[in-house]
Amino acid sequence: MLCNLRSHMRIHTLDKPFVCRFCNRRFSQSSTLRNHVRLHTGERPYRCHVCHSAYSQLAGLRAHQKSARHRPPGGVPPSLPGPTLPHHMPTLVI
Repeated sequence: MLCNLRSHMRIHTLDKPFVCRFCNRRFSQSSTLRNHVRLHTGERPYRCHVCHSAYSQLAGLRAHQKSARHRPPGGVPPSLPGPTLPHHMPTLVI
């Protein structure tokens, strides 16, 4: 938990210890640097299982999967792959 707080506080203190090896741009989060580096390398690890389009970020793939391109003629989009909770019970909030 302390690590998460330390990571979050870097956003507010403007501490940016993560540096891009291609352009020297600095980032406060290692995940942001990882996504940025993909702009330089062209890496696209997220691939659509239907049409094989590839994306550098998971959010891009998810948006693509929700697009009209993947809707059958009836208009109902196919379900997206992901974790399932077959025996999940709703949380009771008191």
